[in-house]
Amino acid sequence: MTVQPRDERLPLWLWQAVLAVLGGAAGFLLILLALSLGGVSDPRPLGELVLDAAPLQVYRAGGPNERLFFPFDYPIMPPATLEVTAHLGDSPSETGYGLWWCASLDAPCTVTAVNGDGYLTVFRAAGAEVEFIREWELFPHVQRQGAANRLRVDLSEGRAAVYVNDELAVTFGGGTEGVPLTAGLYVESSARGGAEVVLERVRVWSVP
Repeated sequence: MTVQPRDERLPLWLWQAVLAVLGGAAGFLLILLALSLGGVSDPRPLGELVLDAAPLQVYRAGGPNERLFFPFDYPIMPPATLEVTAHLGDSPSETGYGLWWCASLDAPCTVTAVNGDGYLTVFRAAGAEVEFIREWELFPHVQRQGAANRLRVDLSEGRAAVYVNDELAVTFGGGTEGVPLTAGLYVESSARGGAEVVLERVRVWSVP
């Protein structure tokens, strides 16, 4: 009696089904990646909109390597969301700008900033001392050169979350609830100096 060898290959229809599933999964992952890089997240601010101003004000730093903290005229009461939209004027591309907040002008401040080369940073500043939460690093959602960037921070109890153009950049401990905060625009000139930053819009949401 002749024994026929078993054909252990998968049927053609099963191979086609496996390939279809794998192809669909890969396509789904590619779509998610494209949406992420394209900037489609839509973070919800904390609370109700209490301020929406478009000052179109220009802030300048004349000397090199200056860190300037320009305060706004209104306090922030966490839990709250603070957002600024700004762009570089006549400045070197490495000029930094963003927003800062602290319990008082005498207390250490937390800063998040971007520059025209696509970099982002988050740090705490106490006088001349700086403690980086995130050192200057490239962040793909930062608009470069003179394009406008929208920086947002959610401040809640024990937590702060920083967004750039609606994309989550970093979360860390440091949110403050129930204590009025001072906040404002941050400008950091480079070694070449001559910083100019245009503040386009300020929005604040607060939980009643």
